Amino acid sequence: MAMDRKGFVIAALSFVIWGLVPLYWHLLKAVPSLQIMAHRVLWSAVLVVGWLVLKDGLGWWRKVSGQPRALATLAASSVLIAFNWSLYI
Repeated sequence: MAMDRKGFVIAALSFVIWGLVPLYWHLLKAVPSLQIMAHRVLWSAVLVVGWLVLKDGLGWWRKVSGQPRALATLAASSVLIAFNWSLYI
């Protein structure tokens, strides 16, 4: 029963946060969308690479760079995410 309540609370909080996001974008209306995109890309890359390096060292890069299909998939997903972000912003 406690697990059901925890899931409900997490879902409710995520809906509240999602509902408040437009207020955040309203505060940023003076900032050019390209600058917002640049920050999102830069900080996402820094945080993800930092987390991967802390977790696995550089072993993650050796695994990915040795698989051309994995690199192509990551590149395609990066382009799709950037497209999604630019539409959203």
